[in-house]
Amino acid sequence: MKILLKDLSAVNQSLLKILQKEIDVKLAYRMRKISGKIVSELKHIETEVSELRKKYGEKEKIDGKETGRIKVPNKNQEAFEKDVNAMLEVEVNLGAELIPYECLEGMGKISPLDLANIEQFIEEPKGKK
Repeated sequence: MKILLKDLSAVNQSLLKILQKEIDVKLAYRMRKISGKIVSELKHIETEVSELRKKYGEKEKIDGKETGRIKVPNKNQEAFEKDVNAMLEVEVNLGAELIPYECLEGMGKISPLDLANIEQFIEEPKGKK
């Protein structure tokens, strides 16, 4: 299962909404596995953004004292955003199993946005291709 890094957060939010419902154990298991892989990737993104912030930023000071935070100054903002955006366009393979469409049928209601977010993780219904 391949996905762009920039899409991971929205997909995970939708999965977490669904996982709050009472759903079939098979569906819950697969969605939880997918969510775990996404969370792992999100942590890697967070680490990389932090490294880029260090590269382009400066230690923030208030009244001459360092706050412990790093702020990207305006002069470096464009380069910082360019690198972050380039990273977010990277496609990763989550190695996740698809969710059988049949597992979703008894789930109840789902918003169109949440369905769109997780659609790439759902197998085609049997008999349709």
